[in-house]
Amino acid sequence: YLTPICGAIALALAGCSDVPGLDRVTGLFSSDKGEGPIGSVAGADDQTAGGPIKFTVGDRYTYDNPVERWEVVSIRGDRVYWRSDLGERQITGFNPLLPPQEWFGRTRGKGRRLIRDTKGALFPLKVGAALEYRSTVTTDRPPFGWEHKWKCAVTGTETVKTLGGPFETFVIKCGHKQPNLVTYHYAPKVGNYLVRRVKDPDGGLDSVRSLLSFERADGTVVAGIVPDRAAQATQQQASAAKS
Repeated sequence: YLTPICGAIALALAGCSDVPGLDRVTGLFSSDKGEGPIGSVAGADDQTAGGPIKFTVGDRYTYDNPVERWEVVSIRGDRVYWRSDLGERQITGFNPLLPPQEWFGRTRGKGRRLIRDTKGALFPLKVGAALEYRSTVTTDRPPFGWEHKWKCAVTGTETVKTLGGPFETFVIKCGHKQPNLVTYHYAPKVGNYLVRRVKDPDGGLDSVRSLLSFERADGTVVAGIVPDRAAQATQQQASAAKS
């Protein structure tokens, strides 16, 4: 997961987004209708140690495993629309520690998630903060649907040395049938997780996904530097031509 989902949310909307291909993104789901105006900036009421959670159209987060860049392409009401350079799309809320509300793509298919029966809150982040919620999923891929009751808690803080850091992070652990199934290292400076570790329930190797880069809409690189893929391809072609 990348992003965000439940809780009482207040928005600060400014202007209109003007992203190429936006009509294809916002027209993806029937639930897009009547969801409020398209905005360019949004943030949650909840305060983190580094300030409010904010997303701006044009913000780009690049993660590994696989290498994939997610960009905010629209904000409508309390919904944030994302598109990845691998062709995936998803809709989230403003809590980056919760899974997408809706998604569409060749890899994950199409699906929706309903978050309900919430108790507690993770934000403002502090050790001991906890959140419980019920997640009900329907999708066009087997097993087509499932439901879990999740419990998340901020268990501590840790300094993570990466991306030119160090970064001060909060450690958040989430689980359903198996406790501590997913562990996040959330960096307030970045407004997202630096590392997400998912346990293999069968005792195999953990699945780890790490942030490679966070670039704000204005081009400011907050963490890491990941060359644009097109620029990489051009450089490779130039090198091949010289040889």
